[in-house]
Amino acid sequence: MLKARGRDHPALDCHTIYTSTPHWINESYGDTLRRTGYLAASVRVRHRAQLIRASVTQTDTGLCIELVGSLSGLVAPGQWAALYDGEECMGSAQITGKNDYHRDAVS
Repeated sequence: MLKARGRDHPALDCHTIYTSTPHWINESYGDTLRRTGYLAASVRVRHRAQLIRASVTQTDTGLCIELVGSLSGLVAPGQWAALYDGEECMGSAQITGKNDYHRDAVS
């Protein structure tokens, strides 16, 4: 268990999100990801939260979403990540994990 003081503690920053198999609204995005191995996107974890630029790759069990910068706050397994191309929602996937925190950031 990790105990951090406040919602902006560095240990809560998220740089990588892992998901289950995505649900594509337009399957052409899934086709592009399978064909090229990469998809540029923006991601939103909470309703009305800001979009964060990301690069998406496919794993054996779902997606690996590498955020450009970091997403502060609470990202937890069971939440959903929505992927966007501009204002168009490409699809979503359930979060199964995220990057490990950096122990030296915990004080």
